[in-house]
Amino acid sequence: MDQEAAPSVRSNIAKLYALEITGQLGLVVPIIIPFYGLNGLGLREALLLEAIFSLIIVILEIPSGYLSDRWGRQRTIVVGSLCIFLGVLLYCLGTAFSAFLIGEIFWAIGASFHSGTIEALTYDTLLELKEEHQYRRVYGQQRFLFFAAEAAVATTAGFFASGNMRLPFWITLGFIGSTVLISLTLIEPQRHKKQETRHIKALVDVCCQTMRMAPLRSIIMLYGFIGLLTLSLFWFTQPYQIEVGLPVEMFGITHAAIVIAGALAAKFTHSISRIVDDRLFLITIAALVIMSYIALGMVSAMWGLVFFLIGRMAWGCLSPLVSDIINRMTRSEVRATVLSTQMFFSRLLFASFAPFWGYLADFYSLRTAIVAAGALGTVTIVSTLLAMRRVWAKIPR
Repeated sequence: MDQEAAPSVRSNIAKLYALEITGQLGLVVPIIIPFYGLNGLGLREALLLEAIFSLIIVILEIPSGYLSDRWGRQRTIVVGSLCIFLGVLLYCLGTAFSAFLIGEIFWAIGASFHSGTIEALTYDTLLELKEEHQYRRVYGQQRFLFFAAEAAVATTAGFFASGNMRLPFWITLGFIGSTVLISLTLIEPQRHKKQETRHIKALVDVCCQTMRMAPLRSIIMLYGFIGLLTLSLFWFTQPYQIEVGLPVEMFGITHAAIVIAGALAAKFTHSISRIVDDRLFLITIAALVIMSYIALGMVSAMWGLVFFLIGRMAWGCLSPLVSDIINRMTRSEVRATVLSTQMFFSRLLFASFAPFWGYLADFYSLRTAIVAAGALGTVTIVSTLLAMRRVWAKIPR
């Protein structure tokens, strides 16, 4: 490594921390369902928009990771930040489903360009600094800062929205504008790049090789099934709050509490994993998510919100844990593509089932949707964990 380059490459860590803080959506997430309602959309339309968002990510997730591996991490993050900025701008100005749909498309393009690339840039930076063993701690800190910043601003979301439901989006636009500026200053680490001219074949080869590796495939599948439940739980939160009679002004407060719990879980994942075997850690995370669904299937009261908090804590631990395992199982020249494959599977599952959850909630009840999601998730997670017994010894710890 060039000794003169080290300080500039090291600056990526602080910049990526800053990117997590400015890239949060804490002002809009807690009030998005009431915002849709004000513009004439029900839960079915809201989940349809989110399913389309996930579908766009499914389509672009792996190609964007491949682009990051070939074109560069920094350039990919810049383009992603610009697309998210345009998506938020359309929400600021839009008043109909069509405007929000276009906004979701831009937002999804940006999210897919960030997904996998930020993690790969973090790991490659640490690899160049010969500090890759610190990845779980650094990535956990990134997640902590993201969620802590989201929680901090979320406490004011309900109050801003009570005066003007669109104001949180305009404030968020300023935050996202900062991510564009920060991403322009990131430094591309030195790394080996595969020279390819047949890009589609190379992309397909990486995906096929990834799915042929049983240990890597099992980790991706487990993340996908748990991710389906945790992301669905996120979208059930606001309808649940409405159902139990929580005032809209309090949505930001409860969202902040749930998010900060996830942030703390992400921050201390590194410390927990030093004393707990990864297998036991993954089983515990899965058990907490399943337990939350079982409880919510039986409870419809204000105190039931604690199970959304538990679910977020489980997901807060899952992301840095699985990301670190996958990073250690892949090479630099394909790392972003493989990480994108992980997110691809999770988003594909959500895009497939989210409209069904919305249909059940609108035509039957929210509890029916929660029970259906929990039942499906429990069967798939338990089956995957049982199947992983044959390959666990091949997964790095």
